Amino acid sequence: MGLYPVLSFKESYPNDLLLSAQEVSRHMSVKKMAKYTLVQISDLHVGESGYRRDMIVTAIEEINKMKPNLVMMCGDLTWNGIREQFLEAQDMLQNIDAPIIYTMGNHDASNVGYLIFEELFGSRFVEHKDDTIFLMAVDSSEPDLDTGHIGREGRNFIDKAYSKVDKELLKVFALHHHLVPIPRSGRERDIMVDAGDMLELLMHKGVSLILSGHRHYPWVWRLENMVLSYSGTSGSPRLRGSPCQNYNIIKIGKNTIEISTKLIGGPARRRGRYHWGKRGITSRSENST
Repeated sequence: MGLYPVLSFKESYPNDLLLSAQEVSRHMSVKKMAKYTLVQISDLHVGESGYRRDMIVTAIEEINKMKPNLVMMCGDLTWNGIREQFLEAQDMLQNIDAPIIYTMGNHDASNVGYLIFEELFGSRFVEHKDDTIFLMAVDSSEPDLDTGHIGREGRNFIDKAYSKVDKELLKVFALHHHLVPIPRSGRERDIMVDAGDMLELLMHKGVSLILSGHRHYPWVWRLENMVLSYSGTSGSPRLRGSPCQNYNIIKIGKNTIEISTKLIGGPARRRGRYHWGKRGITSRSENST
């Protein structure tokens, strides 16, 4: 795929990564058939030098036009966890016309930021259930550290939560930190310290979709019966080779999941389409609807 140069969307996003006219038509038919839209956004980094408030505002406008069923904010709302930054993030994100779930990132945990997060956004451990999905969002951050950690007590809590879920629902897990390294994200130094234990638990509980952020580069891995969806950054200038800030759009059908990365103000790229069932992700298909 190669790194993206810069300049315009068309110049910087290789043609083989954009949806062709035929694919757009097929993509639109999937959108019509999909009954559920989940938007995955992360890493606003409000307060960072050069952060793009304008991009976040544009992303919110795009999201509202989509009318998604749910928005998952996967952490790092702020640059260093101070009240003014949280308030600015809240001022923007409250304009999203859809239910939104928040989880903390490592930057939010700086300067005892978790207290302000809880005051403004609620619990750091959230369970959401509707007619299509069961989503659990957890705080994987540790104060003043870049690394993530869940721990034994946290894993026991997660185990019990997924044990009571209806098998007909798509099981989704969200956190800030990544459980598997991704390309183009530099030297690997802050993967979650108990990532292996978490992956084993989530596979055992039949989780199909894992959402995370942290590394500022959008990517999708399939591992066993799960898909791991990583969102890029929606506000930071540190793009790691992406042409601009972005977020993910996840379309959930009766037995399908389609993941796309949306460049803010620009085109979308489909990352993959998957079949899912009671046993999680069963196959990948580029032609299924």
